[in-house]
Amino acid sequence: AGPSSNGACLAATVHDVVFQGPVVRCLLRASDGTELVAHLGPEYAGGALHPGQTIWLNWDDDAARLLPAAS
Repeated sequence: AGPSSNGACLAATVHDVVFQGPVVRCLLRASDGTELVAHLGPEYAGGALHPGQTIWLNWDDDAARLLPAAS
């Protein structure tokens, strides 16, 4: 699907998908090379994600967290 009209959105490529019990951890990369991590909770009912797939990320404006770069 395309971008959402609610909140923020960004296209990214899936690099890894890790099932961690009730949470799915997705490692992603934006077109500018920015690495992203998305945690999908138990309410996630989307289709299977796989490396190489391009997806649209949508989130509420107050849900994003910026972490410092690893040293």
